[in-house]
This record gives sequence, structure tokens and C-alpha cells, in this order.
Amino acid sequence: MGTLDTMCLGWLLTGSPIIGLKIGGLELFTKMILYYFHERAWYKFGLGIPKRELFKKLQKNGNGKKKKQKQK
Repeated sequence: MGTLDTMCLGWLLTGSPIIGLKIGGLELFTKMILYYFHERAWYKFGLGIPKRELFKKLQKNGNGKKKKQKQK
């Protein structure tokens, strides 16, 4: 819906539907690229991940499963 809005605004501001489509198409791809880098940065700085340390511990232990010890 946002890209359609951008296309219409581009058309209205330039008077050309082709330019509006080009602006909307470019916006669609740049939005995906920016989203990718935004999520990587968000994860790198630990924002929105309150239990990050617990998650790391669970990964080390095999997703929270207790390892069986060999009996002697």
C-alpha cells in the first residue's frame, strides 16, 4: 500500500505516470535493502532482544536439552 501511495504521489508531483512508476519501483527495492541492514544492526546491538544471554546458553546446551552423562 505504501509503494502504491509513493507511485501516485510521484505521478501527481511530476505529471508523468511513467516517472511515478519508476519512483515507486525504486522505493520498493530500496525499502527492502534498508530493512535488511536495519535488522542486522538491530540484532548486532541487541535491541529488542531481552533474553539474548539465555538464548546463547540454550544454543550451547543443544537448545535447552540437558546432556546425558555417561555412567561409570
